[in-house]
Amino acid sequence: MEKPAAHRSTFSNVSRRQMLKSAAATTATLPTVAASLGQADQPAPSRHESPNKEGRHVDAADAASGEKSGQVHWPESAFRSVTVAAISAKPKPWDKQANADKMERLYREAADRGARIAIVPEGALEGYVVNDVLRKPELAARMLKEAEPLDGPYVMRFRDLARKLDMCLSLAFAERIGNEIFNTAIMISEKGDICGKYHKVQFAEGYHPSWSFNRLGTTIRAFDCPFGRAGILICNDQTNPMLPRILVLDGAQVIFIPTYSGPSDRVVRRLLSMGRDNGVPIVLADAGGGNVIVSRGELVTREIGHDLVTVAPIDIPVAASEMAARRLEREFLAWRKPEMEKRYTTAMQNIRAGKPPVPVTPPVILTNE
Repeated sequence: MEKPAAHRSTFSNVSRRQMLKSAAATTATLPTVAASLGQADQPAPSRHESPNKEGRHVDAADAASGEKSGQVHWPESAFRSVTVAAISAKPKPWDKQANADKMERLYREAADRGARIAIVPEGALEGYVVNDVLRKPELAARMLKEAEPLDGPYVMRFRDLARKLDMCLSLAFAERIGNEIFNTAIMISEKGDICGKYHKVQFAEGYHPSWSFNRLGTTIRAFDCPFGRAGILICNDQTNPMLPRILVLDGAQVIFIPTYSGPSDRVVRRLLSMGRDNGVPIVLADAGGGNVIVSRGELVTREIGHDLVTVAPIDIPVAASEMAARRLEREFLAWRKPEMEKRYTTAMQNIRAGKPPVPVTPPVILTNE
């Protein structure tokens, strides 16, 4: 089947204030919450932004001081660059074999394009059938049969694939534990080991204790992986700002979000805020129709369409430590001497020309109009 046309959008050149102004201007056109249970957002109409000549974000505060953020080059000691893939695989409900075959094909494409980590959407294995059960409770027994235990054949299949591709894979599925089912995502290392597991802890549809087919998770924990310490949130979890903060406080240096809703403008703004508030990259894969990758608080790429493999580099911050802090401190001090001399020379030239030492830019007034 032919893939739908992909939509890519790069905002690395757009200032934060410009994004906020644009967001305010488009709020009235944003879609409402979907009527279907668990569908938090619907995709917004496609838009495309192109990078400017520099292709870099320039904040208004930087411009006011006469400095562009593009002039500061972060040393390698501050971040580790890793290529990731977000995969918007649209699953077929109740068909694990077909979904697994599709995921393997898309994982292989991600590896061929240089990704070291790849994630798929929420419920990608069984097709996110929990809403079917909510509408028809008699399907609960069928869902229990379809649910995959952690040592099940499909989990083992993707553990083996991770080894073959030498790539970390995140797999999202309905996990069977005894007679209960959890909405789960795991991270598999390139050696085929399960290095992290997460159960969804917040449901858009609420929760009832009788729902053995849809249990709530009880822990929010980061975990160690080959590329650093990571955290996972699943779909509606992303709407609660406490949850990514918990992961970061637990040491997470990157957050992965498998979801099944649709990457609307509202979702993009939420992810930008999440990345900026917590200082970590965010990678979202959405079966509802697209992928979003955020790094250093900026939108690296947004791609709209089903069964897409969105590949981009992210900068994972180094883990906090005394050694890392002192190393970056030394690099700052080495950078500062020639930079201060250059600024001094410019300021003296401005003074001799009868200008202010540092050009003053009028303040930017933010409004909702």
